[in-house]
Amino acid sequence: MRVAPALLFGLLLGVLLAACDSTGVGSPCDKDADCDDGLICDVHDDAGTCQEPHGHDTDSGTDTEHDTEHETEAETTG
Repeated sequence: MRVAPALLFGLLLGVLLAACDSTGVGSPCDKDADCDDGLICDVHDDAGTCQEPHGHDTDSGTDTEHDTEHETEAETTG
């Protein structure tokens, strides 16, 4: 019975290590090339994460129309 917990621990450790090595959705990035194929580097407030494309380019932390929309929403609601 002691083998099962050890195998489960090994499996969970392997999944954790694989997730940390991933450049998938939610992974930190500086530019699109840091992300998996088909993902963009979505930069807000000088911090980028890999995301599915959603109507704007955010490569390399430049201001975007999307960022401006968020700022405008914040100004009108706050």
